[in-house]
Amino acid sequence: MRLPPEERAAHRAAFAAMATSERLDYIFSYYKLELAIVSIAALVAGTIIVRILTHRDAVLYLAYANVAVESGLDEALGEGFVTHLGLDPQENEVYRYHDLYLSDDEGVADHRYAYASHIKLLGAIDAEQLDVVIMGKDAYDILSSAGYLADLPTIISGTDPETQEILVPLLVANEVVVEDNMVEYNLGETDTYQATVVEAVNAVDAAGLPLFEGAGFSGQAYLGVIANSPRQDAVLAYLEYLSAATF
Repeated sequence: MRLPPEERAAHRAAFAAMATSERLDYIFSYYKLELAIVSIAALVAGTIIVRILTHRDAVLYLAYANVAVESGLDEALGEGFVTHLGLDPQENEVYRYHDLYLSDDEGVADHRYAYASHIKLLGAIDAEQLDVVIMGKDAYDILSSAGYLADLPTIISGTDPETQEILVPLLVANEVVVEDNMVEYNLGETDTYQATVVEAVNAVDAAGLPLFEGAGFSGQAYLGVIANSPRQDAVLAYLEYLSAATF
């Protein structure tokens, strides 16, 4: 209800006579809801503005699973490729999923983290937002067995001869489960786990690439391509880049 002019004038005079702390307390006491709404609106608007200003288009999606990559090598695998394509790193990126950890051992201390990493990885694959994965041996075994990795000889055949000459000797094979009774085994309907397994050439020994060797990388690392990647041209360009790039 709108107050009479005299009463409004009295309120203004009383407010003007208040100390600064009293004014703030008065405003907070009587306008909590309005202040909350304004604060939320400002936060949302700020978040949207930051996203717009910092957004970069992903030319490729890369994941690191069970492997530690130093910042210099990480930059070469990301911004280095963007620059190689002649694109602006401020507007384009290789989107990276860092620090993923995969394990089939439910007894490991990091089982919850492994489960969360597995869910994150599956989500990225289902959303077709994962193209290449650099992985340690355990992660390689898990992803290969599940059939997530593409046949690399077929993909590499689409690259230039120089790339093929470097990558083909580095190709490695692993097992792929094409059929099993895991559901029945987990449900207790059978006492024995059985699986039909084939061998597939589905990774590159990444540690043997000049870029990794030049960066002083130590340990096992395998590079695989996700089978449902929709960015095949970018994958081919990335393989050609990795075969020629040096640190």
